[in-house]
Amino acid sequence: MEILFIFRDLIIHPVSVLQKIVQRPNLRSALAVFIAMSILRALFKPLNNSQTLWVDFLTQHNVLLPTRMAIVLTAVGITLMLAIIFTVSAYLFGARESFIPFLSMVLFISTTWMLIGWIQSHTFHRAMEIWYGVLLFLAVKEAYSLTWLKTLGSCSLAALFVIFCTRPFTSYISDQSSNQAKNCYTIKNYLQPDSNFPYIGFWKENCGDNFGFAIDRTADGKYSISFCGPGSCSEPGTYRPNTSLINDPEYRLIDGNTIDILTKKGFKRQYRCP
Repeated sequence: MEILFIFRDLIIHPVSVLQKIVQRPNLRSALAVFIAMSILRALFKPLNNSQTLWVDFLTQHNVLLPTRMAIVLTAVGITLMLAIIFTVSAYLFGARESFIPFLSMVLFISTTWMLIGWIQSHTFHRAMEIWYGVLLFLAVKEAYSLTWLKTLGSCSLAALFVIFCTRPFTSYISDQSSNQAKNCYTIKNYLQPDSNFPYIGFWKENCGDNFGFAIDRTADGKYSISFCGPGSCSEPGTYRPNTSLINDPEYRLIDGNTIDILTKKGFKRQYRCP
């Protein structure tokens, strides 16, 4: 029951709760509740646009995980990353206190944010992001006993580093946002057979996968190779260069329904899927 009161009081009067956590970090409980909530959200809450694009992003970079597992591990990883980045930044501004109370604070704050996040409202979610940032700021001040000015400097430095670290993914979202009508479930509707281009189709390593390569013709008589996942398909020519396929050392044409494609992990066999 005490844990439930922490979540309630973080919304009503957060400073007093953060001060209590400094005195009694209770890291084990904070971590257990956070992981449990991450799993519940991954299992029962529909994925939003950013989450599906994140899974696509991971898959393109050869991080192959079940979708729900990827979401849980990402939530844990991001939270730990935030705690470490803000701690290092606080240390640069003179903090010397233990990392444990601040990590407990971040876990409790993140769990509260996930609980409230079940409410389906875009405007409300934007307000919650601001609330999360304010609580993170207060947590740095209370955990590391910094002045207001040093807390502001520390959090600003940490925020800039977070923005820098997430640039590859935010750029990916920006690039994909205009092409979300096409994804692994709809791409076949856009691939029109052409007798002069026999390799047009959707190709996968296993036809049960929810990602693969969409091969289509281009205006200059070549093939485009686009990666498609649950969130979107890459624009033709951006994921891999357009190619004739024939005599291209990155492709081996086995037969009309089988192609070997060179990846970072060597050649991977792909099959045309109905």
